Amino acid sequence: MEKDRQPTAKRVLLTQVRTALKAVLGKRLAIKIVTNEHKQPTLTVGKQAVFTVEVKETALKNITPLLALWPHPAAQPWVLVTTYVPDGMGQQLRQHGLCYADTAGNAWLQHPEADLFVLVQGQPRPRKEATATTAGRAFRKSGLRVLFHLLTQPDLVRQPYRTIATRTDTPVATVGQVMLDLIQQGFLLDEERANCCAARS
Repeated sequence: MEKDRQPTAKRVLLTQVRTALKAVLGKRLAIKIVTNEHKQPTLTVGKQAVFTVEVKETALKNITPLLALWPHPAAQPWVLVTTYVPDGMGQQLRQHGLCYADTAGNAWLQHPEADLFVLVQGQPRPRKEATATTAGRAFRKSGLRVLFHLLTQPDLVRQPYRTIATRTDTPVATVGQVMLDLIQQGFLLDEERANCCAARS
């Protein structure tokens, strides 16, 4: 059971970091995280800046163990993805040339080959989300109805919330809460919601 929860927690963290980066960097810069069971995840910012991702789910207290990873064996630059990087820790990471991004949107990304430089610091520590550890709206009665339709009609996930609500006989607000819950728990990748997010906004 613990073994199964670990990959899910990692996916949730990656999704939260991606969402935070999109919030602070805006919609013009595409941000994509690709996960693979047999390889380390990758973070792509824009079209050419690709980083190998090193995930650290627990709070960062000391950067010394991270120094062993630098330079990373992979050909492309790497980035530390974690829950939160306080100002002081961010300064230490930057002094050692270690790129990072957290769930609050704090980030330092350097990719000389892609002409990319990002520095965001001072974002407050995010409050803990209950959905990361407990079953949320997606696994309640109304959520299960939406979930059933998404599983039996995979193309439905790319439709606007109103369309999903009509087909599932569920309020639009409930559909939005279910989708957010699925994304936060790592069951649905945020990229798959691009069309719906555009329609909702």
